[in-house]
Amino acid sequence: MNRWRFQFPVTIGGRMNLTPGSTYQVVSKQPETDPDILRRDRGEWIGREYGTIPQGFPELRTLANALTKDAENDFDKASAITSYLQNLDYDDRAESPLQPSTDLHRFVIGELPGSAIDFASALPLMARSAGLQSRVATGYLPGEYNSYSGAIKITPEDAHAWSEIYFRGAGWIPFDASTRPDLPTPAELEEAPPSGLSSLLDRRLGDGLAAAAGKTPGAVMKGFEFAVKNGLNWGLFALVAFGFTAVVVWYLFFYRKSESARHVKFDYLTVDGNDRKAVIAAFVSAEKHLAKNGFRRRMENESYREYAFAAQLFAGDDAEALNWLADTASRAAFSSASISADQTISALDHAKDLRSKIS
Repeated sequence: MNRWRFQFPVTIGGRMNLTPGSTYQVVSKQPETDPDILRRDRGEWIGREYGTIPQGFPELRTLANALTKDAENDFDKASAITSYLQNLDYDDRAESPLQPSTDLHRFVIGELPGSAIDFASALPLMARSAGLQSRVATGYLPGEYNSYSGAIKITPEDAHAWSEIYFRGAGWIPFDASTRPDLPTPAELEEAPPSGLSSLLDRRLGDGLAAAAGKTPGAVMKGFEFAVKNGLNWGLFALVAFGFTAVVVWYLFFYRKSESARHVKFDYLTVDGNDRKAVIAAFVSAEKHLAKNGFRRRMENESYREYAFAAQLFAGDDAEALNWLADTASRAAFSSASISADQTISALDHAKDLRSKIS
């Protein structure tokens, strides 16, 4: 019996450790998904660790070679292996999606169902047998959308594993062979509501207006071309184009300057529920007091916990109370669970104590 598996880290490094109840924001890169582009690309050797095959899997090598013998390019090789694995059964009774649930060989030949990590482990083994650099990746499914803030709640049950194959031009491309029943469909992903983060990023004036300014000449020329083709009054068009350009310039150099002096407002400052609003207002009052006494206000896109973490030295002995208040404000903003009156009263008391002690 060959029970080969990938090993995973149990901690997450970085500026702050993630604990149950943590909230965080992520900006990710959208990988290339156009099959025509990937078929013109090709795999490339980048490291021994992505091509090593453990001993004891000759059947998988034979199967991989049989599946890919007619493939004309590396993308079709990866697709052939993925398609084969997608015919296998998923073990929905597995202890965890990231725990192997069976012998890998018996899983690949279809004798037993497998967990997400079994699918994600089998694909790289077979891909490496076909000469493709590959690895296992782990992460989470989309989770539960929270209409209060646009945030998404992630639980251990949302953990998932998939495979990635390296292409010379496109880099690491994900291939998910798992047949777990709760995987979101492409239609569900398209219909998913925009997150609070995405709407927040859409309102980042610096980036948005710089892009608008950069596109203004092109937009004017497109409009000019339209006017020529459709016989519109050029004078009227020129007036409109000039007015539009003037508005953009005013927005960039005058309005933005006045806006930048204002405190950033997140979506979660307008969440429903008086208790939620009161908890958030309590944190904001403590934040204002810290700024008044020599620290600073929360920076753009800085969460409550990040701000409290940065203010620990300044808060001194009151750092624990500030962290508690930040945790409670984060739950009020991002968790779908209700906020009790007792939590609200405690938050107000913590904020009052902070204002009286820090000076």
